[in-house]
Amino acid sequence: MEFMRRFSVRHSSAFAVLATGIWLVSGLSARSHELVDYRAEIQPIFDAGCGGSGCHLGERASGVELTTYDALMASFGELYQAPPVIAGKSGMSSLYLKLIGDPPLYGSRMPFAAPLDPAQIGTLRRWIDEGARGSTPALERGDVDGNGQLEVTDGIGLLGYLFLGGAAPSCLAVADANADGSVDLSDAVGILLHLFLGTVQIPALGHEERDQCLGATPELSFESIQAKIFATTCSSSSCHSALAHKGGLVLESLETAHAALVGQSPENIAAREAGLLRVDAGRPENSFLLKKLVQPGPGEGNRMPLSLRALSEDRIQAIREWILAGAPRQGAIAGVPDLSDTPPPPPDRLQPPPVPENGLQIHLDPFQIAAHREREVFKFYDPELTFDAYVQQIDVHMTENSHHFILYTWDDHGALPPAGLREGSSSTGVGSGEHSFITGAQQSFFSQKFSEDGSIAFLLPKGTIFDLNSHYLNLDGSQVYYGEVYVNIFFADPAKVASLAKPIFAIDPFLYIPPGETRTSTADWPGANGVARPTWVHSLSSHMHRHGERFTIKRFVKGSPTMEVVYDNFDWDDPENKIFDPPMVLTAGEGLRFECVHNNFDKTRPLTFGLTSEDEMCIMLGYYSEH
Repeated sequence: MEFMRRFSVRHSSAFAVLATGIWLVSGLSARSHELVDYRAEIQPIFDAGCGGSGCHLGERASGVELTTYDALMASFGELYQAPPVIAGKSGMSSLYLKLIGDPPLYGSRMPFAAPLDPAQIGTLRRWIDEGARGSTPALERGDVDGNGQLEVTDGIGLLGYLFLGGAAPSCLAVADANADGSVDLSDAVGILLHLFLGTVQIPALGHEERDQCLGATPELSFESIQAKIFATTCSSSSCHSALAHKGGLVLESLETAHAALVGQSPENIAAREAGLLRVDAGRPENSFLLKKLVQPGPGEGNRMPLSLRALSEDRIQAIREWILAGAPRQGAIAGVPDLSDTPPPPPDRLQPPPVPENGLQIHLDPFQIAAHREREVFKFYDPELTFDAYVQQIDVHMTENSHHFILYTWDDHGALPPAGLREGSSSTGVGSGEHSFITGAQQSFFSQKFSEDGSIAFLLPKGTIFDLNSHYLNLDGSQVYYGEVYVNIFFADPAKVASLAKPIFAIDPFLYIPPGETRTSTADWPGANGVARPTWVHSLSSHMHRHGERFTIKRFVKGSPTMEVVYDNFDWDDPENKIFDPPMVLTAGEGLRFECVHNNFDKTRPLTFGLTSEDEMCIMLGYYSEH
């Protein structure tokens, strides 16, 4: 009753207006516009055309399952790197694009056997553009008589209730067709104008209104968390799917998600050494899952999910409540309301870090990355250095979802690029005669300090100018992302510098992974003979693309079969930047061998070295100094 009292019911005495409305109802005989019903019209299309071995019924093929409405809406297409259905936007929905493309952007047109007829394709397009709703009879706004269809009888029934003492709607929120908090003549007229002229849109019924109309508020469960958070946000093909199992974590189904989370140690070394569990039942403060969603600590990688948007507070709080209740696999958590489909928060803007007192700050301006796209940009910057600068520390701050950021020096002073952002690719990278590598990062925060006392520093000669290179991936599939980078460079006291740090940027370009195979490639730094003189290694990191499963670095001795593992990373998009304190010492004849394991789960083409996320790389990064 409290919910009902929020609505006011207004009866108009303007007979002329009422007569006009009745004339509109009685004078038109056109068939009412009915919303496409998923259960009655869409699922039969899938059942008839999308089964068979390796298809989408009863199994997930290329990340997409069409067995049920929930399975479809929880899917994430591996090739398009996006949900197959973007509600309200058929032109952005890979499900629709695969039906009409000849050929589509990826793969073949679907179904394999024979194309759908135009009427079926039109029905699917209408269903997506109408909001891709599931079948929820009697709970659609405007469906006054509760028969699951929006039609003329709804408008007439509402007029009868308002003016002739007819039966009241079972829920006033359903009768409030224009969602203004009142049930009146404008709602009846709006329904009719929507049906016959298409000039009025009927808003969707909100989740709170829906729950109130049903007379109960569903309680939170792990099933809801898995369906509304993990399946839609975390289990894409490059993250916590069975295929990629990023961080050794698979969140695709109820069983795998719960088993992989509760009571399990994380693969992240810093978190494991701190005694954290992925989910410590009853102890949110000791659960690494929550830390990754809110704010990871040093060495604990990026905030998740890997996008510009943190989970909304209601979703984070739901996970916290679930953990606090003992992280149950089954049943509801008493007194905790279920999740609603709230819209995502606006994109984060990067807060500028403080400018170094003795140093400089470089800013790469914000830029957009459209849905289903990746974008790489460059920015030329001249700090007008009038002296030899010795760098004690470099910090990189950037928005989430960066594929890489590289700070180069620009070495071709005779051909300066234009000011501002310019589109490009890292093909104009090290070895082109234009660039020399300074530092690179994938994490939202990266810091490299060569020594506490400033005795080891990186030299920026007088007149050094920079080229900033940023590459972002938008795997979300429906929202625009924003890239932005700040670089803080801290100068050392030249009088204290005893040795110079130099970058390690070692590339194995000879990659070839046949379709459907997994292969390991190896390369040595600085070569098969190792170093010529004692060398201190200060840090090591790695760079691969989304087919990379493991990156291992081993210290070798020339002529000896024995090698020591000094770096081991399983996350292609969140690699560890390992700092050696004290530095790792290589004596003459010792060197570093780096190995990349690539899994070519794309069975249509081989993988080779390349610049986009669809190609692959195997790069060892770090810093060293000679003594």
